[in-house]
Amino acid sequence: MDHQSPPPAWTAVWRTGPDAGVAIALPAGRHLLGRAYTAGIRCDDQALQPHHALIEVTSDGSVRLTQLTGRVPLRVNDRPVDALTTTLTPGSVVEAGASTLLLVDHLARRPAADVHDRALLRTPRAVPEWSPVAPNEAGEAPTREGNSGGLVPALIGLAGAGALAMVLQQPMFFLFGALGALVAVGSWAAQHIATGRKFRTALAAFEHAVAMQERQMTDQRLLMRAHRVATVPTIDRAVGTILAKDSALWSRRAAHPDAFLAAIGINGSRPSANLAETEVDLPVEAALGPGARIGLGGPHGAAVARSLVLQLAASCGPADLRITVVTEHPDRWECMRSLPHLTLPDGTSAVVTEADLANVVEALGGHASHHLFVTDQPALLATRTSPLRRAIGDAERDALIVVLPALDATLDATRDASVPHVCTGVLITSAGPLARWVPDVRRTMLPQHILLVGVGERATARCAAAVKGLSDPEDPLAVAGGVPRQISLVELLRRDRGGDLTARSIAAGWGSADNGPHSLPCPHPRTAIGIAADGSVDIDLVRDGPHGLIAGTTGAGKSELLRSLVAGMAAAASPAQLTFVLIDYKGGATFDACAALPHVVGVVTDLDEQLADRALRSMQAELRRRERLLREHGVAELAELHAQAPSIVLPRLVIVIDEFAALVAEQPAFLHALVGVAQRGRSLGVHLLLATQRPNGVISDDIRANTNLRLALRLQDTTDAIDVVGVATPARLPRALPGRAVMRLGADDHLLFQTAQCTAPTSESRETELTTLVRTICEAARLADVAPPLPPWQPPLPKVLTSNDLLNDSAAAVGLIDEPDLQRTTRLSWSRSEGHTVVLGSAGSGVTSTLLTLARHDPAELYVIDARGDARWDSIELHPHCVAVVRLHEVERLQRLLHRLASRTQQHRGTNSAPILLIIDGLDALRRSLDDLETAGEYDALEQILADGASAGITIAAGVEQAAPLPTSFVSRCPVRWVLHVHDAHDAALLGVAVAHVPPPIPGRLTIASSGLTAQLVAVDMLAPPNSPSPSEATAPPIVVVPTQVDAAQLPDSLAADHITLLALGLEFATGEPLVMEVPDGENLLLVGNSRSGRSSGLARVASAWSVAHPRAWVGAILPRRSTFPSHLATRSAGDATTIAALLDELTAHLQRTRGANAPLALLVVDDAEMVEDPGGRLMSLAALGNGLCIAAAGRPDVLRQSYAHWTGVLRRSRLGLVAAGGNDLDGDLLGALLPRRTPVAARPGLWWAIDNSSVRLAQLALDRSAGSCDRSLAATL
Repeated sequence: MDHQSPPPAWTAVWRTGPDAGVAIALPAGRHLLGRAYTAGIRCDDQALQPHHALIEVTSDGSVRLTQLTGRVPLRVNDRPVDALTTTLTPGSVVEAGASTLLLVDHLARRPAADVHDRALLRTPRAVPEWSPVAPNEAGEAPTREGNSGGLVPALIGLAGAGALAMVLQQPMFFLFGALGALVAVGSWAAQHIATGRKFRTALAAFEHAVAMQERQMTDQRLLMRAHRVATVPTIDRAVGTILAKDSALWSRRAAHPDAFLAAIGINGSRPSANLAETEVDLPVEAALGPGARIGLGGPHGAAVARSLVLQLAASCGPADLRITVVTEHPDRWECMRSLPHLTLPDGTSAVVTEADLANVVEALGGHASHHLFVTDQPALLATRTSPLRRAIGDAERDALIVVLPALDATLDATRDASVPHVCTGVLITSAGPLARWVPDVRRTMLPQHILLVGVGERATARCAAAVKGLSDPEDPLAVAGGVPRQISLVELLRRDRGGDLTARSIAAGWGSADNGPHSLPCPHPRTAIGIAADGSVDIDLVRDGPHGLIAGTTGAGKSELLRSLVAGMAAAASPAQLTFVLIDYKGGATFDACAALPHVVGVVTDLDEQLADRALRSMQAELRRRERLLREHGVAELAELHAQAPSIVLPRLVIVIDEFAALVAEQPAFLHALVGVAQRGRSLGVHLLLATQRPNGVISDDIRANTNLRLALRLQDTTDAIDVVGVATPARLPRALPGRAVMRLGADDHLLFQTAQCTAPTSESRETELTTLVRTICEAARLADVAPPLPPWQPPLPKVLTSNDLLNDSAAAVGLIDEPDLQRTTRLSWSRSEGHTVVLGSAGSGVTSTLLTLARHDPAELYVIDARGDARWDSIELHPHCVAVVRLHEVERLQRLLHRLASRTQQHRGTNSAPILLIIDGLDALRRSLDDLETAGEYDALEQILADGASAGITIAAGVEQAAPLPTSFVSRCPVRWVLHVHDAHDAALLGVAVAHVPPPIPGRLTIASSGLTAQLVAVDMLAPPNSPSPSEATAPPIVVVPTQVDAAQLPDSLAADHITLLALGLEFATGEPLVMEVPDGENLLLVGNSRSGRSSGLARVASAWSVAHPRAWVGAILPRRSTFPSHLATRSAGDATTIAALLDELTAHLQRTRGANAPLALLVVDDAEMVEDPGGRLMSLAALGNGLCIAAAGRPDVLRQSYAHWTGVLRRSRLGLVAAGGNDLDGDLLGALLPRRTPVAARPGLWWAIDNSSVRLAQLALDRSAGSCDRSLAATL
């Protein structure tokens, strides 16, 4: 029995034209070909007639073609056909109108793709490779070489031999000629045979080389065709792949070099022997990768655009390619809305208008590796600021297809005004089958003629419907489509706990924690934080950590996630099992509500830099404490400690840091400390949760190695996203979905989920869910009677410290010291025996209060210099040990105090004298005020006290606003250096306190330079009053003001000894001590002063003191005019020239009588010396005598300076005398002394500069109250 094979299954495929790619099965029967809707083989080709031809398939499988209408005959295999019926065979190509139809007897089918729950499992694909090899050249064809010599020379030789034989009648000549000709003919014949053989051999070799070349070219052509077919998809294969959902669907990846290739047409040129030229019937590729900009014009531009989109949609999955259509006529593109590549996360399609383009770009969030924009509005590309131009700005990721208006195919498309200048390739279609294609206008303007390849709307809609709803498992947006847009934290926790979230249920959960799988005696920090497409997402810091890193830009929901983490963990574990330290370097708003949780043992913000440093040191101390506990019990982990010693309460500590980058920038040491926490945290029960906006460059390798838990919300930079979770997905999350996050589960395993929201208002009230949940947890802690956990650091120092806050009643305690390294607070003591103390602080920081505290605290002899003018020092004057409180404006007392203490440094150096406490409030201001020529003596006295005070029992406690004016020698002698708040923090570095350790502006808050610790002083009003001294305790004489009138009776007696007369004339202004002038025998005195300056009174005081020192001395007085000089002080007086001569005679006689005797010296007093003439030179001679006589003269300085040859010039040589204060700066020149420019007080009668022993001292001269009416009248005048 014969078994006939079944007839072939014919299929007609539109290969080119506007409906290319559509395949039509041809069962047995008659099938109309045309553009009518009733046609079985239909094509939307306007060049076709409604019923153009008839194709008949017989039962035996043969196919016949008959043209029905049309003026242009059909062409089969490039040959025209007449009206007669033509038989078609497999592979026949029918050209009808502007389209071509391919007839095949079967279609190759690939295995179907694996689809699970609408998710297509993408299969791997080997990338085709082809390396062209140049064929071997055949060379030039061989040519036959001609024979050298020939028959003609032989015939000529034979004829010559015959002629010679006839002439000579010698036949032998003819025989010889014939023999030579015979030899020539033989040689020629042999050569001819060899040449022919060689030519035939070369010709055979050439023909073989040509055959090999043709074979190689054929092989290369076949390889090239195969490579082109494998790399460039065609619309017919693309449509078949989509409709069949075979294994080639979405097989190309973005990393493949041919990922974004598509056939824009079919090459219609003839075959060529040159491989560099294109071949017939091969697809012409269009590269639609990053940066591609293609314009499609002509009547079929939209059909070609649909063809390119379908080819890419078949080749690449949505994870590698996203397509957006921008149009003002969405109905024209309705056919491709269902493609997964156009489906947005919210389920809508990316066929939008220009107004909605920005929303689409934001929704995609840069997820796709490649983004293709399609538009039929070229006007949208006219301006740089248009939404479409901004959207395609990224040339590394975006491509563009522009459907242009219908253009005349005869025009040069590259120069047409309607072609946007951004287009790099242009295709112009025509009504016929050909199109003009310029692949790169930057290289050539010459178009390439290709066959049109387009696809109709009906076929496009059919393909889109076939893959509608398919998802790419590698596409984060596809996964995001199954993730809810938001989830409530309370709802999530209820779902996770499987019950209500009330205070009683939370407390019950804490009580039964030891029965749970996560807790045992040491529960894990665990909570549900969000929901993914396949269920809820939870984290466990012990299982997933021990530390975590969270990254997210502004508005991504990072702070919301941290709140949910803290609240969720707090609801799962009691404060006895879990505690938190919350560090917020964004101002503190992140954890405002969470701070009320009973689990929170500390909150640190960037508003308190000191607290951050304190927290850092305390956490290091907490690690040491936990290590010590584990070591004492011989265990390695916290869980083992709880199992061995359940009575020890040591909860897990979770340190949550928001904006870690800002913390590291402001507290660089924090990073090094966190490295230790990260390395030792697992075993000690300490966990880190670090959150930041900019992880790149902030997270060190040590911390990165220990943060196994990685979460990333939306990020701005791809580098940051890869740094955190290893993929770029977080940089592509849409802005419209805050809280969308990616968690790294492994090296190649990532989870997209939506984090829980906790700040939304509840339905019952207007307060947030977080506030309600925190209040519920607090109530649960009250119901469970959980003791508050111990914080890792002591409570901060109080801003106001009272005596009750001290740890004991020690009299030496003046404050409290915070020692975070030891997690304790100790008392601050101060003792004068510690040495000099310097207190630095700006105004209002408590410098004066600190010094007041020290003044009341120490019982030593107390001196105070108030350079700030603070009225609170008035109360110190009542202190039983206070000698004086001197203000800066009290110049007399200030000088007196400085000179008294300076003299003590000289007199009592190294002795066990009574201790002195000198407090200088404003040492910098004091030094500035004394740094002048007039106060050079006081400045030197101060410097001497600062330098040598310690050796003389003087302890200095100085307060300053600036440390720069202090001498470094004094600072180095100050073992106690306290720094309060200063406006210029760098000033504290001069005292050894780092800028970061400068205390905040809290009065009494200070940093101890020697230890770097912070302390708080007891408020002054809170100090107990000092113990009253016993009556036997003596005090130093007070610092008083020199009176304007000094009674001579208060002065010590003048005396003479060792040829020196010591005259007690008044009180020194600087020290308040008696002014005693030393007048060696034979020296004279000169008193210089203007009218009413007290010259006569000064002479009277000198004469009176002289009389006391020399009771039996002769005293004479020359008074040229009326004077207040007391007459009883002179033995003899004279006024005019006669009496003056007589007085000088008597004086001369007296000196002669007493010469050589042990008699007292004589004194000659001359008032108004400028009026006393010395025509005979007797006064000059007496003044120069220098033996037994002292002349004390008084005169006006201006007159004396002009009297060059005056007798007083001899007196000036002694350089002894008095100069009235308030005179000219040059008055001191008369005595060879430089006077200060200003006096400490205003000039007044009796105020004189005393000049002796090259020293200048200001003094108030005394008045003799026991004198007669003259003295009383003088006193009245003063």
